[in-house]
Amino acid sequence: MSAETLVKTLNDLACREDRAALARLRRALDPDGIVGAYRYLHASVEQGDRLEDVALVAALFGHNPLHDYSERTSIGSACAMLARDESEDAAERRFNRLLSADRDGLVVDLVGVAKRADRKGIHIDYELLAHHIRDWASDDRHVQLAWAKDYYGHDSKSKKKADTNAKEGKQ
Repeated sequence: MSAETLVKTLNDLACREDRAALARLRRALDPDGIVGAYRYLHASVEQGDRLEDVALVAALFGHNPLHDYSERTSIGSACAMLARDESEDAAERRFNRLLSADRDGLVVDLVGVAKRADRKGIHIDYELLAHHIRDWASDDRHVQLAWAKDYYGHDSKSKKKADTNAKEGKQ
C-alpha cells in the first residue's frame, strides 16, 4: 500500500471535517462497509496489497483522526501514554495481549487503542502504523519488538525530556 497516499487522503477527509466519510471509514472492517469506504481507499491500494490492511488503517483513522507527523508516535508509545491513567498491571496485560495477538485479535485490540487514544487526544502516526500492520506477521516479529521498545522506553524518554526542559528552565 502507499502509506503516504493513504494518510494524505485520510488527513484531507479529517481537515474537511467530512463526518460521513469518517463514519464510512470506521465501518471499513465490516465486509459490507469496505464497499462504502473503498471510494476513499482505492488510490492507496497497490498490486499485491491486502485490502484488509488498508481497511484496518482507515478504520482506525476513522476512530481517531489525529495523525502525528512530528513525533512518529507508534502504537507502543500511544499505549504507554494511555497506561498513565490505568493500573500498571491492567495496562501491561492489555499491551501484552496486543503484542501476542493474531491478525483477528490485532484488529479488535487496535480499534480499542484508537478509540481510547482519541478520547485522550493522543495522535498516532498512521503512516508508520500502515507499515507495521503490513509487517505484523513477520517471522522476526520486528513490529512487536519495536512496539515493546516504545512502550517500555516511553517513560524514560519522557523523563529525559522533562529533565532537559527543567535544566533549560522550560515548563
